[in-house]
Amino acid sequence: MLHEVKHDGFRAQLHLADNAVTIYGKNGGDLTRRFRLIAAAIASLPFESVILDAELVACDPDGTPNFYAMMRGAKDGCCAYCFDLAALRQSIGEASSKGRVKASPPAARRQAGGRGKR
Repeated sequence: MLHEVKHDGFRAQLHLADNAVTIYGKNGGDLTRRFRLIAAAIASLPFESVILDAELVACDPDGTPNFYAMMRGAKDGCCAYCFDLAALRQSIGEASSKGRVKASPPAARRQAGGRGKR
């Protein structure tokens, strides 16, 4: 049986490109100014560009989602529950010629000179 959590927030796409973040609502409206703290968090990600699907949720101090706070215009105390990575281009680390991220080997393998367990 599959269980999906209902967060009771705003569905959004978080875009990072050219050192700028834009947060789009499900109808395409720009929510970036309303959710500046989330935009700042996305801007700090170590990627050249990324697109994330997310649910933006206002939470009470105990972490309980509060949709009424969101409807009243909560700006602080909001978080983004990211559930899908729609696009990713080049990390700060090494990238291939096609712009895809090259994953580094697990630490145990690197420390063993590439001979660690897989």
